[in-house]
Amino acid sequence: MTNSVDSLGMTKAWRAWLTEKQDGKCCWCARSMKEDATDEHLIPRSKHKKWKGEHSPQKYRMLAHVKCNSGRKNAIAPKEMLDQALTWYFEWEIELRRRAEEVKEFWR
Repeated sequence: MTNSVDSLGMTKAWRAWLTEKQDGKCCWCARSMKEDATDEHLIPRSKHKKWKGEHSPQKYRMLAHVKCNSGRKNAIAPKEMLDQALTWYFEWEIELRRRAEEVKEFWR
């Protein structure tokens, strides 16, 4: 799995992780996503200045249809969705550490 960055600024590995966690469904309408999946900032970029440090907006991301994403304008996602995104983010960080340890072990 490559860690290259796609045109939306997400690594392909992170996008694949979210796709799996979301069962390939849009975070808003829960319908299946295909090519029209986009990076959904659950805290809109226009509100990033208020969220810093531990609550970095980059941790609160999911995948959504382009139409669903653009339709919500500058609204912050519901708390339940933010909590789920944060849980997945930390699971992802744990997974990355596990993979790094496997690589270290391989080269010993």
